[in-house]
Amino acid sequence: MNVLIIPSWYPYAGHTMAGKFFVDQAKALAMHTRHNYYLLNFGQNEYQLKFRTLPQNLSKLYSYAKAKRQLKQLAQNLWELRIPHLSWSSYIAKGNLDSFPLDLDLKVDLIYALVSFPAGYLAMRLAASWNIPYIIAEHSGPFPFPQFLHKGKLSKLLAIPLKNAKTTIVVSSYLQDQLYKYAGVKAHVIPNMVNTDFFVPTSDKKKSPQLRLFAMSSFTHQKGVTILMQALYALWQIDPAFEMVWAGDGPLHKTITRQAAGLPITFTKELSPQQALGQYQNCDLFLMPSLIESFSMVLIEAMSCGVPSVATACGGPADIITPDTGILCAPNSSSALLNAILEYKSKSERYDANLIRAHCISNYSEKAVSSQLNSLFEDSVSL
Repeated sequence: MNVLIIPSWYPYAGHTMAGKFFVDQAKALAMHTRHNYYLLNFGQNEYQLKFRTLPQNLSKLYSYAKAKRQLKQLAQNLWELRIPHLSWSSYIAKGNLDSFPLDLDLKVDLIYALVSFPAGYLAMRLAASWNIPYIIAEHSGPFPFPQFLHKGKLSKLLAIPLKNAKTTIVVSSYLQDQLYKYAGVKAHVIPNMVNTDFFVPTSDKKKSPQLRLFAMSSFTHQKGVTILMQALYALWQIDPAFEMVWAGDGPLHKTITRQAAGLPITFTKELSPQQALGQYQNCDLFLMPSLIESFSMVLIEAMSCGVPSVATACGGPADIITPDTGILCAPNSSSALLNAILEYKSKSERYDANLIRAHCISNYSEKAVSSQLNSLFEDSVSL
């Protein structure tokens, strides 16, 4: 079977992490299933024009004028198909998706779209032209994004592709409920995957009298960074025997670093996967304080390294965290977050790194999740 994968975001020179986990998933599918995969990059990031950034637009237009179609093999059974195409805000002419060419010169049996818009909308157009089924895997958090909700009603740019998809996938029970609420669509829950061969525990982790904490996210209100800062300040007043690495960047970074002056917190900007691995391996507890998440990749990365987590019950994490892998607490509450950290300190010996990692491999490894996706692909084509 030939499967065309359409991601809604894709890495490019200006942002190498944009949609990287979509590419990683495609590579995992190619490795663990027997099908051929074509990964379509139509310039969702690289050639996306924004009206407030004229200099960047000129640079993107210049790059677009020189760009050509390319087909490049990324791995066994996986090819990257580049078809340069200008895009912009969905508010104007559907982001220019209706002008995307339908003659891709591919023999495709199934389209797998990652996120309802733009990928799901484009998948619907291509599938109708080629008379084949398409699947939408929704990852958005929150769902829907505000620009796709008008007076409580879901935009047709999402509603119509979702309604016409052969099958719909979501990454958590929370997102399953949201999709049914706004789109009236029943979806299969298949979680995101993590490379458990890369995210591994260290064999020489040194003991420390300090509680070693680690957090990694963008510094935004939605990620709960102000709540975490309040909890850490309270922790420092109660029991200052901790040290923390806090990774990420964003609009609240300067505010948080200023508030943390004098606390045993080391701030670092965005980390590469290798750098993140080192932090997971050297911490005792991972912290995830978001206000809302459809899933949480950082939680399963920590889990793959055998590290327990304290996370807010803000959607997707409620599926991920179990009593054996960490502690869930109420979102948007610094006292709840503080109490969860203190609870961990009081019973840290009960967490077994091997059991935490085994749970991750069984539920979130590339092999386990690829198997679930493969079954759904084959059922969608045979029905």
